[in-house]
Amino acid sequence: MWFLIACGPRPMPTCTISEADPGRLRVEGREIRDEDDRLVTLRGVNAGGRSKFAPYRPYDQDLEAYLDRPEAWGFSVLRVPFSWAAAEPERGVWDEDWMAEYDALLDGAWQRGIYTIVDFHQDVYTEAWCGDGFPAWTLPEDPGEPRHDCPNWFTGYSTDERVDAAFEDFFADTYGARTDWEAMWDVMIARHEDRPGVIGFELMNEPHADDEVLSAFYQDQVDRLEGDALIFLDTSGTDGINAATGAEPPDCDRCVFAPHHYTPQALFGGPLGDVTPFVEAWAATGEDWEMPVLLGEFGVRADHGSAIPAYLEGYYQAFDATGMHATFWEYSDAAELWNEEDLSLVGPDGAEREDMLEAVVRPFVVAQPGVGEWSVTDGVLSVALEVVEGSVTEISLPGGGMLIGEGGCVESAGSRVRIEATDERLEFEATPGS
Repeated sequence: MWFLIACGPRPMPTCTISEADPGRLRVEGREIRDEDDRLVTLRGVNAGGRSKFAPYRPYDQDLEAYLDRPEAWGFSVLRVPFSWAAAEPERGVWDEDWMAEYDALLDGAWQRGIYTIVDFHQDVYTEAWCGDGFPAWTLPEDPGEPRHDCPNWFTGYSTDERVDAAFEDFFADTYGARTDWEAMWDVMIARHEDRPGVIGFELMNEPHADDEVLSAFYQDQVDRLEGDALIFLDTSGTDGINAATGAEPPDCDRCVFAPHHYTPQALFGGPLGDVTPFVEAWAATGEDWEMPVLLGEFGVRADHGSAIPAYLEGYYQAFDATGMHATFWEYSDAAELWNEEDLSLVGPDGAEREDMLEAVVRPFVVAQPGVGEWSVTDGVLSVALEVVEGSVTEISLPGGGMLIGEGGCVESAGSRVRIEATDERLEFEATPGS
């Protein structure tokens, strides 16, 4: 509902704005832009932890209902994990039923105006060692039966010699696993590079390698892979704790630096502190690498309760200040947890976690023409831009709401609002609805 104000700023008038295809996104310096040369901001969530074990999807029942939530929350992107073990359970044998389900998730997201990142997800190499990702057939010996009942799974990186050996053999291609992995990526990229809404590919979640090996590996892959889709580059899980890496950036004009960050307290208990220095440290690495930065994972256990909103708000204020992109870990709509990890925006009982959503669901500028700036204070989005008349600014305004200002007219559809400039100066405040 629009309210007329007798004096002072007024609600911006409504109008009908022609649909425009943003086209393929591109990297320009430390920015991501669309084909209309608008500055794009990617904010969203990972879909999700439940994807790590059979049947390898982030929901138990209904894909449509699963995707309706991030649309209502106003997200602009989903980082969509996939397990190689699900896609190719036997060497050269692809599970077309699972592939079709993955396709449907990507397509359904774009039908709702949400971009997707195709993410090869692994943790401690394989399910038999309490992780996920790599098929057992990539190992020289059968590793045993899959498990996902290991709350201390992450210790495999520091205590399990099998994990170290598997990654050393992978990067050296001792048994051909790296060759098979490259062939897998050839299949996935051919299938998805022209799929509407898919903006790029994350080569490997939290790769377990020293800096020199990882640097050479990424350069090899960037040189090998053709096309225009974005390439997202992660670092190790240990790097994600400290927000620092010694890896060197590849020579790449379409790469996005995509590290993670978790504090031990957020995952294991204890007082939650200020995360701003860690976000700023990753932003500084992005400057050194001359790449945009997407914080691919960050999150907090649900049992932190009332301390969660302020903790997560620290992340988002730092994202806004540094221009960083981000995908929260995670969103599953499933009754069973992976390794007892309870970090989802929706609990095993199907209820939304209001403590998390209070901070994660917030307004932001999705696509910005011209030059200027925006900020969020007390939940209100303030935007001031110098633009070309007729250009379209797109914002996320969860729950709908009101725009007060001048220089444009408004068309809204749910949580996504577009503003067409009617002047060369566009200035407004957007207050989300309830």
